Amino acid sequence: MIVYVDNSVVLRILLHEPNPLAILDKWTKAYSSALWRVEALRTIDQLRLTHEISDTEVADLVRRCK
Repeated sequence: MIVYVDNSVVLRILLHEPNPLAILDKWTKAYSSALWRVEALRTIDQLRLTHEISDTEVADLVRRCK
């Protein structure tokens, strides 16, 4: 299955949020906006500034956003 992945889906997976997509294991190819990384990094930075995630978690998330 080929899917378009919204930034919220990527963040849900990266942040280990509850209820990730049930069809996650059925993807053969996924596409997203060219801006998904910028949007994800912005959200990660907001979480850091509000002390919802640690600096260690920020480093891990940024590494996983490549």
